[in-house]
Amino acid sequence: MRFLHNPVLTACFAVLLVPAALHASAPPRGSWDLVHGLPKGQPIHLTYTSSDEMDARFQGFTSDTLLILKGVEEIRVPRENIEQIEIPSEKARARNVIIGTVFGVAAGAVLEGVWGNHLSAGERGGQRAVLILVPGAVAGGFAAVVPGRKTIYRAPKAP
Repeated sequence: MRFLHNPVLTACFAVLLVPAALHASAPPRGSWDLVHGLPKGQPIHLTYTSSDEMDARFQGFTSDTLLILKGVEEIRVPRENIEQIEIPSEKARARNVIIGTVFGVAAGAVLEGVWGNHLSAGERGGQRAVLILVPGAVAGGFAAVVPGRKTIYRAPKAP
């Protein structure tokens, strides 16, 4: 495991593991019963099978229909037209910030590995830190702007 002594390679290796961990934490598909736990008026983000998206408020559901409120209009959405239902989550937003920062720092470490050797000995300290930390701060900031959501329902995959 010699690569662990090289911070650039270690960061790249860690970045490769993040998508696998996220995929493993995805909720099971077809868990329609989780919709039952939503309180009336809960903000939701709905993704249709046609890839259209809508923000609305949960009103109720049956075994084959979701009832939502968009503005003042009540809308019945057949279950077969729903790809995914998400709810706001501050934990998901915090996770996104951490992931964005890790990716940014990893990208900064790669930049430092590529360009860091071109810096003279006197410039290395401060500029190396800038090359590593600024991309992390920028990526973490962008991730903080994206609303964090938790998926509570995903349609089962078609056979």
